[in-house]
Amino acid sequence: MTQPSVCPRGHEWDEGAWCPVCGEASLAPDTVRSDEAPVNDLPPPPRDSRPDAWPAVPGYEVLGELGRGGMGVVFKARQLSLNRMVALKLLLSGAFAGAAEVARFRREAEAVARVRHPNIVHVYDVGEHQGFLYCVLEYVEGGTLAQRLKAGRLPPDEAARLMGVLARAVHAAHQEGVIHRDLKPANVLLGRDGQPRVADFGLAKRIDEGKDVTRTGAVLGTPSYMAPEQAQARQAEISPATDVWALGAMLYELLTGRPPFEGDGPFETLTQVVSASPVPPRQLRPEVPEGLERTCLKALEKVPARRFPTALAFAEACEGVGSDRPRPAAAARRRWPVLLGAGVAGVLAVGLALWLAGVGPFARPTDDTGAQPGPGAGDAPAPEWLAITREEDVFDRIAFPTPRVGYAAGRRALYKTEDGGTNWRPLALEAPGRAYVLRFSDAQHGWLGTDRLRATTDGGRTWEEVAWPGDEAMKAVSAFAAGAGWELAGGTTASGELSLMRRRGSGAPEGLSGESAGYWGGPAAPYRKWFLGGLAIVGEAEAVSVLYRGEPPGGAVLRTGDGGRSWKLVQTTEGDLYRVVFTSSRQGLLIGEGGGLWTTDNGGASWRPSALPDGVTPSCLAAGPDGLALAPLWRGRVLLSAGAGRWEALDLSRDGFGYSMPDAAVNAGRAVILSSDGRLARLTRQGRAGER
Repeated sequence: MTQPSVCPRGHEWDEGAWCPVCGEASLAPDTVRSDEAPVNDLPPPPRDSRPDAWPAVPGYEVLGELGRGGMGVVFKARQLSLNRMVALKLLLSGAFAGAAEVARFRREAEAVARVRHPNIVHVYDVGEHQGFLYCVLEYVEGGTLAQRLKAGRLPPDEAARLMGVLARAVHAAHQEGVIHRDLKPANVLLGRDGQPRVADFGLAKRIDEGKDVTRTGAVLGTPSYMAPEQAQARQAEISPATDVWALGAMLYELLTGRPPFEGDGPFETLTQVVSASPVPPRQLRPEVPEGLERTCLKALEKVPARRFPTALAFAEACEGVGSDRPRPAAAARRRWPVLLGAGVAGVLAVGLALWLAGVGPFARPTDDTGAQPGPGAGDAPAPEWLAITREEDVFDRIAFPTPRVGYAAGRRALYKTEDGGTNWRPLALEAPGRAYVLRFSDAQHGWLGTDRLRATTDGGRTWEEVAWPGDEAMKAVSAFAAGAGWELAGGTTASGELSLMRRRGSGAPEGLSGESAGYWGGPAAPYRKWFLGGLAIVGEAEAVSVLYRGEPPGGAVLRTGDGGRSWKLVQTTEGDLYRVVFTSSRQGLLIGEGGGLWTTDNGGASWRPSALPDGVTPSCLAAGPDGLALAPLWRGRVLLSAGAGRWEALDLSRDGFGYSMPDAAVNAGRAVILSSDGRLARLTRQGRAGER
């Protein structure tokens, strides 16, 4: 039996896209009338701000509710494996979700995952827990463009610039075969850096889909930003030009303070979209440049073929006529990346200049003799670009015990390379899931930490699970250290408490979570509910641990001199502390949120505060015994250091590389940086490329 059509006013009928009672357009079962009026088979659960009412998703600490719409509720959460804030989106109906809701939810995740672009909200993970589908997304805390518009329309120059950025992001989605279909100011998030991100791909459609998963004849989208073919439910005509219309509608609103079409209700608005012409922006705001008005109206042509042929063409038009200035040459735009903020731009410019000059800890890629490439070898300031696999996998950790032998932990498999990262093969290990630790002391001996700890002694051919003392169930084995004949491992148990173990030689693991461990365990221990960010062994019985609290933030550095039996508090910080590395038994670095950086030259007995150049929290920290260190930040930005507290900045954001960089490795003058999509950037220190 065919499901009846339903209009926003609740009338039902059997056939057609328009209600025979009130004339309004039909809505799909999983479509909402507005951001506040969901239409679902089941009503949404009541909003509950109590922490004990928030969901418990393994690997995430839920910190609060961000908002909810017709299909999902979004929480602010901390991802424990990478020590970062994320947006955790759950399907409202949970185990009772209908097929259409599940399909739409999964479609959003799949659509975003297909596209890697710095101005599209990134999806990190999709899963199911206790009957609830969830999606883990990039956390953007600057509000929406719709909220920004409440303060008033934008200056024409700013509106043109912003729409140019958004249109390029939408073009990237189109290049991957994804049409958004619901572009509007409420679905554009603004980061603290001022850059917009396209969000909410819940209505996205694959260009190569033979049949849409939504019901034929259903009107999907938001009326004021829907193209005529979308308003009339002509699904076969939905194309990238449909998104170009929406971009034009947003530009119109940025310039005039109102959408191009806005009636008393959805039916009146859709009628205007199909049959009326928009008021030219200059009639509402005379200072709008004439060229920008033409760009806007061309995007709003009723016939798709009369609009801009691509979102990229619309972006270039916006960039060229924001204030009737000359359009920059296309070659020049491709040659140099857009840098965010004058301060960051200055730092990156210095780093790129040093790179081009062959100065600093890393230089342009060299051949095996250590010579710089000649004039014909290419002059782009870029590293060697590699890839682990073409399969759709999410990568968490890499390890390079030698310059040639390396390992990578994906969610679906563990991979190994024996030629420095050019070629990779999967190892015989079941899908490991999320990896928090991947550590190798040499090419044969290694450890993998997920919700358990595994060890290998034959280069990854076989793995043995290391039993946790007391048979504790672990939620995350988040830190591991080996050295001087003993090992330390720790993390969060299933009950949410901090646990630490050690093992000497090949002996049995010992638990270090009792009262004797001081800060680690017992009901009076102040840090038993904290999270373990890092461990480092610096001697026969000396080690350093780094803890963080999460919410509210706070960090602690502890040190042991008796093999972990007791720990001394070295210092605390107001911000979270995430990673610690040592380049020798005396020299070490640790990092925290907001660019916090500390150094030690006495094995971690005391730490000197410093600061990373731009104050952004690094996603990881890697260092080698020769003093080289690097701290990947976000969106392809990496900080490099050769010691002495001097850091240089490098931009690696080629083709969207490094949107998320969860790990890096440094060995013998070579650095390898991991992007979560499985791509690698390999940098070689000047004169050291032959060391493979």
